[in-house]
Amino acid sequence: MSTSQTQSDNTSTATKPKKRRLLKIIVIVFVLLTISLLMLPMLLSGPFKGVIVSQINNQLNGSATIDSLSLSWFGSQKVAGFKIADQAGQMLLEIEKIDLPSVSLFGLATGNRDFGDVSLHIKALHVVQLTDGSNNLQRVVKSSSSSTTSTESSESTDTPAKTVSVEADQAVSQMIPKGMAANVNLVMDQMTFSAPDQEVTNLTDTRVDLSVKAGQPIV
Repeated sequence: MSTSQTQSDNTSTATKPKKRRLLKIIVIVFVLLTISLLMLPMLLSGPFKGVIVSQINNQLNGSATIDSLSLSWFGSQKVAGFKIADQAGQMLLEIEKIDLPSVSLFGLATGNRDFGDVSLHIKALHVVQLTDGSNNLQRVVKSSSSSTTSTESSESTDTPAKTVSVEADQAVSQMIPKGMAANVNLVMDQMTFSAPDQEVTNLTDTRVDLSVKAGQPIV
């Protein structure tokens, strides 16, 4: 056997363990990434829930809090104790629970924005119309446009209940993400509406089914 052939055999023998070690490292990294992805919903539901809250707060001129989250890559999503307050600390919205049985994190990650049937239980909603015609919920959501939509409710002859419905529709429409669609079973324990020179209107025990689509009126 020639010297060059012997050196080639030795090089080949030395390269094989290196390749095996490299393959092992790749497999270990893949396994760790897979475990991390599988654990992500659990982490976001618990120790890292603040990450989600922080992202929501970045979209608000105020603050949001969440009591509990239950997330799943392929199962349903649940939110409990979701609250939004304005910059002065006044509570605007208190949601008892949100159930999304047809929504998976995998679907959201792949661009699905059709939420299907959604169960929404609102404990309290407080809408305040401001002197310029906008309302507090519109103000609390950050917008790329500084303009506000004015209303004529101060000069309207509509009943307070109808005014509440219109204002709530406009306020909630501002919060619907682009491309989202859902059939919402809504239960609302209490809703108050106040406006300049008007008595506070209070609605209780509201139950209604709504069709929600981004860019369209809520029906």
